[in-house]
Amino acid sequence: MRYYSIDQFLTTHQTALTGLMEATQRAAGGHYATMTPIQLQQTAAGDATQLITALRNSPALRESYQENARGVDDNGVALDDLQRLANAVEAHFIPYFSAQLGDEPDLREELLRRLRHVNGRFRAGTRAVQIDKTIRRMHTD
Repeated sequence: MRYYSIDQFLTTHQTALTGLMEATQRAAGGHYATMTPIQLQQTAAGDATQLITALRNSPALRESYQENARGVDDNGVALDDLQRLANAVEAHFIPYFSAQLGDEPDLREELLRRLRHVNGRFRAGTRAVQIDKTIRRMHTD
């Protein structure tokens, strides 16, 4: 199939990307490994939707990633889980995008650039929260 935009590609592949996110979360382990199959499916659907939205609108605010990480941390989820998820996202999504857009190098390269950009910002936001948490802990000890 020929794609004329990233939006068209993401819309066409939304179901597959949700399944890929579920596999990605399983690979990340941590709190994802403790979820029931239904919880994992629901989390994967929400995370896939967030990723697709971010890939469509690449210039998302870094603060939103930090806020997300703070919320996850406040719920008792280890921030290292989010860092492992970010690594797993690239490991799973880059080959998928490369295979699906093999005949469309311009779209493929733009989508891969956006994925790396979004993922980099996600990592930076999560890392910032980890650093803030460490500094607060140092000042309370």
